Amino acid sequence: MAKYYLIGELHGTNEASRACWDIMQINKVSKLALEFPSNYQKEVDEFLKNKRSIDKISIFNVKHPHDGRASPAIKKLLLKAKEKAMKVYFVDSDSEDISQREKEMTKNIMKIKDKVAFLCGDAHASKKEIHLSKFFRLVFRIINLFSRKYPKFDKVIKTCGSYLPAKNTISYRVASLNGGKFYNFKIKSAGKYKFDKENKFSSLPIIIKSKDSKYDFLYVVEKFTASQL
Repeated sequence: MAKYYLIGELHGTNEASRACWDIMQINKVSKLALEFPSNYQKEVDEFLKNKRSIDKISIFNVKHPHDGRASPAIKKLLLKAKEKAMKVYFVDSDSEDISQREKEMTKNIMKIKDKVAFLCGDAHASKKEIHLSKFFRLVFRIINLFSRKYPKFDKVIKTCGSYLPAKNTISYRVASLNGGKFYNFKIKSAGKYKFDKENKFSSLPIIIKSKDSKYDFLYVVEKFTASQL
């Protein structure tokens, strides 16, 4: 029986949080985990108990540019969760070591009792470890010489989704048929997901089985729109 529902997103879109909510309703999941540091858990607990306004949660007190996680779309998702009296967990780590971060993220999720949906970057949601090319590692090494926007990357990343027990984990990736826009340090263009020619969708969004072994399903949307503070 599935316990962990991972929803892999491209940060900074309106569509990913909607996909997360839909998946939670379909699977009757009443607990939500988000990719924010666990040391802010007290603040989100206070928000859920009406002791703190949503704008007073530290994750939303960010200045531009930022990585797109703390978006208006996520605010709306939190407000909906509160309206439905859902429990919300912040499960991320502040570690700059990506391998350590994945381990801590997994540990925090596995502490949660009952079914939980985890909205996170699509790399974290992968059920397979990720192998990074030399070119990719070099690019991020150069970026990090000038900016600390990104964590340290190893050659092989064992992801949160690959650490969780496979028989209890269902992983989704939110994919766009026609690309669109997202916010990650600035408004950027999103690429179109490469679907097989036989995939003809009569209506969207739709959930289909994934042919990529890293995910069980794709949640397909028409087009991404940017969600920016």
